Amino acid sequence: MTDEELYAELTEVVANTDPLPPQVLAAAGAAGAVTAPRGIRLHEVDPAPGMRGDDLIMLSAYGVTVRVELGEAITGVVTGTGGVVELRTPDGSWFAEIDPAGRFTVEGLPRGPVSLRVHGEALLVGEWMTW
Repeated sequence: MTDEELYAELTEVVANTDPLPPQVLAAAGAAGAVTAPRGIRLHEVDPAPGMRGDDLIMLSAYGVTVRVELGEAITGVVTGTGGVVELRTPDGSWFAEIDPAGRFTVEGLPRGPVSLRVHGEALLVGEWMTW
């Protein structure tokens, strides 16, 4: 299997197992021809010992790790890639660039369902969680 075939297969799996919420698709459809984004799924992993907390989430996929801290703002550290972090809610998306140290901060995000995406060398997609 080539890398392109593997990526295409993984993209199809994510598209089938982590579809956008119906209200987001309806809003996108109302805005015009928008296709559902696809990507590789980030899986939640246990944080390192001593780092565990209710407001700390660790996500990982294919050498990329994202540590997300839920507080007044959503902050985190990405290792394994650069790019942009996107936090999606049913009301829209908030973006933050990953700085050279891997850090990002998103402020002003409304409380409720949120999903994290990393736009790096590939699109990495996290599951929906409640913040």
